[in-house]
Parts: sequence; C-alpha cells; structure tokens
Amino acid sequence: MENLTVWHYTTREMYHEIFREGLLRPSSLFQGEGIRPILWFSFNQDWEESANRIMVCKDTGKKKLATKKEMAIYGRGLVRFGIHIKRNGVGFVGSSGQKILPWPGIFKKARVPKSMVKEADKSFRQCGCNPRAWVGQLTPLSFHDCDEIQTMDLSVDDMEWRTVTDICKFLFNRKEMTQKDEKR
Repeated sequence: MENLTVWHYTTREMYHEIFREGLLRPSSLFQGEGIRPILWFSFNQDWEESANRIMVCKDTGKKKLATKKEMAIYGRGLVRFGIHIKRNGVGFVGSSGQKILPWPGIFKKARVPKSMVKEADKSFRQCGCNPRAWVGQLTPLSFHDCDEIQTMDLSVDDMEWRTVTDICKFLFNRKEMTQKDEKR
C-alpha cells in the first residue's frame, strides 16, 4: 500500500504559534451546538486555495480573497506540515496511527449538519477550491508527529517549497525577514 502525503498549509506567522504550543489544533470552521473542530489537510501538493484569507484592497477598500503570493508576503512566508497516510477502509491512517477521514465523511464524525456541508461545498467551489482533495482529523496533531515541514520564503522569483532542516534557524530568522521586507 503506497504512502500519500497530505499537507496542512499555513503562514510563517501562524507557524510560531504552532511551534510554541507544540500542536496543530483543529479549527472551528463550522459553528454550532455539538459541532467538533476539524484539523484539515490537503492532497494538493503546491498550495491549498482555502488557506487564503480575506484581505482588504488598499486602493479600493473592497474585500477579496488573497492570492498565494499575497499570503506569502503578508504572512511573512508560507509553511506546510506534511503527514504520510495510507488508505484504511473508507478513510486513512497517518504515520503516527491517527485516523484521518475524507470530505465529506469527516463531517459525520464532527457532527456538522448536512445543510452546512452542502453550503460549504458550494462556497468553496466558487472560490476555486476542491473540497474532495481534503481530509481531516478531530484531534490535535503533535508537531513531532509531522513527517515533513516545509517553508516557502518571500522571494518573488523563487516560490518553491524547501524542507526545513534546521528548525531553530527557520524559527528565529526574523531579522533577515524584516530586512527583505524593507527592501521591497
């Protein structure tokens, strides 16, 4: 059975919080009585459009969905956490034994009403996302249970993922990041 890699995409700014806590935590995308938060991963191997945030354009004052490049700039770089998974019945199992379920099956376990799932599916597709490329788990994931951690720096010409080999250098390299921002 082949290993597949799924990714949790975020920004470098959020990475600091994740590193400090030592955990990737499920998020409360869906609100309601009894709904359980989900920790999302994507089969997309470059970037997950749903990781883009809403931003306000300086020129027009209108809200828009940020691009990957804008997320890299305003998030001070991009980070992705990879886990290797294998098929296991209707779902998957992660390399540290965690149970991972695909969209939309994860919603049943998370107790998300079908009407919310249907609306979310429609909204995400309108933003260019493919929810069928997503899997999730209902429990936090220890930072140490990630099989890979990669970063994409702010270089406009070279938007490529690089494996993080020296976590301390990556985490505390804020001075260099600030100098790059000032040059722009």
